[in-house]
Amino acid sequence: MSRLVDRFSRSMSYLRLSVTDRCDMRCLYCMPEEGEPHETRDEILTFEEIRRLVRILCRLGITHIRVTGGEPLVRRDLPVLIGMLSGIDGEIGGQTELSLTTNASRLAPIAEELKTAGLNRINISIDSLDPDTFCRITRGGRLSDVLAGIERALDAGLTPVKLNTVVMRGINDDELPDLVRFAMARGVTHRFLEVMPLGSVGLENRAGFIPAAEIRKIIEKRYPLEPLPFHYGSTAQDFRIAGTEAQIGIISPVSERFCSSCNRLRLTARGRLQLCLAYEDGVDLKKPLREGWSDDAISDLILKTAYQKPAGNHFAEDPEPVYQIAMSGIGG
Repeated sequence: MSRLVDRFSRSMSYLRLSVTDRCDMRCLYCMPEEGEPHETRDEILTFEEIRRLVRILCRLGITHIRVTGGEPLVRRDLPVLIGMLSGIDGEIGGQTELSLTTNASRLAPIAEELKTAGLNRINISIDSLDPDTFCRITRGGRLSDVLAGIERALDAGLTPVKLNTVVMRGINDDELPDLVRFAMARGVTHRFLEVMPLGSVGLENRAGFIPAAEIRKIIEKRYPLEPLPFHYGSTAQDFRIAGTEAQIGIISPVSERFCSSCNRLRLTARGRLQLCLAYEDGVDLKKPLREGWSDDAISDLILKTAYQKPAGNHFAEDPEPVYQIAMSGIGG
């Protein structure tokens, strides 16, 4: 069977699978305060439809599936879907890694259930260690819930656990060394992300943007960093904290783009296969799925679409970077 390759000879093996547009937080860099329009039940893919499309994509070369949202744990019975996805390997003879990105507000009660269902590892967003700052960034989130989720994820063996922080000038940039120390104390990797100009909050985020080089300098005021080799397909430049085995990562989609080695596709909760965060192109897979297309016909459509993947984003070139599609609608 043909494999997922684009016109720039990049092979695609990583799928970001959004299961809902909804979220129980309203983070400053992701959504407007009033939120985004919610999907209806008919608009989003059923678990059976998700499983079928994922199975097709795995046969085409996807080996890593990251479940996202919105907030994926808002989707009812998510462990059931995880179990359905984890069973695909046995059918096609594959070896697929299944991971999850979450704000962890609802994680603690079901961390063990997710692990039992077949989830391999987890990334958790935590943008501040100060309860008031955390509440401000998330517009109402409770830091205590996230901290409990981190501990339960570690207890359940959803490792390696990685923590993600979106860095914003004047809001949480003074906390970066403390966040590194927090991760080191728990034996996990912390990754720091440039804020991205996506959705209706794009212009609002522009003043808070801090480039990767400056993020590194802030951290190095306390922790000397040693660069590690860059891995093809990675979004992060990894560093070892000098004199330790601890690592951090810095993700720079704007100032130091990693597009030339991008191996990602995105499947939205509404069934749209998207090729890049910065573009609203792609193809609707829900319609042919519900019209009764065969797996082979859907495979051909996916292959033709993936071949057109753009060379890269244009965040750095756009002087007023406002992209209408919201982060919560494309799985981040």
